[in-house]
Amino acid sequence: TELFDPSTGAFSAGPGLFEPRALHSSTTTTNGKVLIAGGLTLVPILNVPTVSNTAYLYSGGSFGLPSFFGTPRMLHAASALPGGKVLLVGGLSLDLTAVIQSGDLSQLVVGTLDDGQVFSEGFLGGTFSTVTGLGAGRAGAGIVALPGGDVLIAGGIDVALSAGGVQIDLPTSADLYDGSATFQPTGALGAGRFLPVLAPLPDGTVLVAGGGPASAEVYQP
Repeated sequence: TELFDPSTGAFSAGPGLFEPRALHSSTTTTNGKVLIAGGLTLVPILNVPTVSNTAYLYSGGSFGLPSFFGTPRMLHAASALPGGKVLLVGGLSLDLTAVIQSGDLSQLVVGTLDDGQVFSEGFLGGTFSTVTGLGAGRAGAGIVALPGGDVLIAGGIDVALSAGGVQIDLPTSADLYDGSATFQPTGALGAGRFLPVLAPLPDGTVLVAGGGPASAEVYQP
């Protein structure tokens, strides 16, 4: 890690991560800490790619103990929630079991997750609880917190890769998280979008831009 000081415009070395990772999420919590979660990492000793199910909270210049969530994920969406909590949504899973056993990369299995995880800070790091009911599997979805406290999740890609072939879909459905144990469906996008940008507007609506189409849409809560 590196730390940027805006007063000097310079970077300095920060604390080391306990495992290398890419395509993870980094979320600033409402109490000023940072949660690093999931992502692509390496199996120790074997040095083969796998997906992480760990999260670390950065505070006071160091990372705390690891917290674990149920299903490893990368390329997921993340948003801060009130009370220092963090919502992780969707993402890609990677199953290397058959590859390790056979040495055949064609046995790689990639899937898209249709659930979420809510991080709550605890004495020894934190815990996760599962949120179910996404309208579709989503990796690379857009996410934004709404003024009323809900979180809007839209777009993304739904991928299934195995020895049997590849299936790819761009779902147009969107979901809301309202703090309960399940996501709630909301209005659909006009077009499928992968890695769209969701930006809140002063009137409470949300601008959805990019993700493939050369167009934008406005979400009305």
